[in-house]
Amino acid sequence: MDNDPVLTEKLQAQHGILTRADALALGYDDPRISAFIRTGQWRVVRRGAYVPATTWDASSERERHLLKVRAVSLKLGDRVAISHQSAVAVYGLPLDGLDLRQVHITRTDACRARVVGAVHHHVARGSAQLVRLVDGMRVLDPATVVLEVAGAIGLFPAVSVLDAAIQHEYVDLDALNARMAQMRTWPGVSGAPRALALANGKAESVGESHCRLTLYKLGFPAPQLQVVFADGRGKFARVDMYWPEFGLILEFDGRVKYGRVGETTAQTVFDEKVREDRLRALGLEVVRVLWDHLLRPNELRAMMNAAIARAQLRRPAAS
Repeated sequence: MDNDPVLTEKLQAQHGILTRADALALGYDDPRISAFIRTGQWRVVRRGAYVPATTWDASSERERHLLKVRAVSLKLGDRVAISHQSAVAVYGLPLDGLDLRQVHITRTDACRARVVGAVHHHVARGSAQLVRLVDGMRVLDPATVVLEVAGAIGLFPAVSVLDAAIQHEYVDLDALNARMAQMRTWPGVSGAPRALALANGKAESVGESHCRLTLYKLGFPAPQLQVVFADGRGKFARVDMYWPEFGLILEFDGRVKYGRVGETTAQTVFDEKVREDRLRALGLEVVRVLWDHLLRPNELRAMMNAAIARAQLRRPAAS
C-alpha cells in the first residue's frame, strides 16, 4: 500500500477499516482499489470495505470479527445496533462456543428480520431504547446482549458469558433478572432463564465456569466461590471453590502461575505447596482440576468422590 499519511490517518480514525467511499474521496479510483486487492495489499472485509493485509494477518479471531462488525456499522449506521455474539466480542466477553461466521445486528428501524450475506439482521421490540455507544459504534447494552446470547447457545458457554459479564461489572444479577422480565417475549431467549439461574459473578475464568457447571451436571452441590482462608498468621489464601459441608477446596487448573515476574518456577511451586499445607493444617482437603478432567466426567466424578472421602477423614483432626 502507498505510504500515504492521509490514508493512514483515515484508517486510524476508523480502527483499521476503509470504505470504498473513503478511498474514492482520498483520490483512489476503482482500478487502483482493485489493484490493491489483487496484489494482496488490501483485504476485503465485506463488499465495499477493506483493511490493510498487515492488519488482517496480525489479527486474532476476535479482532477479525470486530473488523467485520465495524465495517457493517460504518455501512448501516443509525439504522442498527450491534447485538448477540458480535456485541459479546465488542464487550470483550468470552467467545468460547460462539459462532462468529456472521455479524449480528438488531434493527432499530422498521426493517424486517433476515440474513443477508454474512450479516444476520434481528428485530426486537423496544431495542432502540437499549442502545449505547462503544468505540463509536451503536451496540445493545450488556444486559440485553448477554441474555440474547444465553438464550441462543448451549448452557456452558451461556453461563460463561453471564459469569464474565457480572465479574467485569457490566451488570449484576438483579439487573439481569429485571431485564429478563422485559425480554420474555423476545425471539430466541427461551433458554436464558436456566442459564441465568446458574450464573455467578464470582467465577474468574471460563474454566471455572465450565468446571462449576460440569460438577452441577454430575450432581454435586453448589460450592462457595472465591472464599478467603486465614490461620494464626493471618489471611493467606483465596480459593476457587469451597464446600464447607465436606471440608473440601477445589482449585481449577491450578493456582501455580509459572514465570511470574521476579520469581523462579521453583519458588512459585514451593510457595504453592506451603499454601496448600496451611490449608490442610486447617483440616481441609485440596483437589486440583484441570481442563482435561472436564472432558472425562466419569473420572472427574470419581476424583471428587475420593477427595470428599479424604476430606471426611481429615475433619476429626480439625476438631
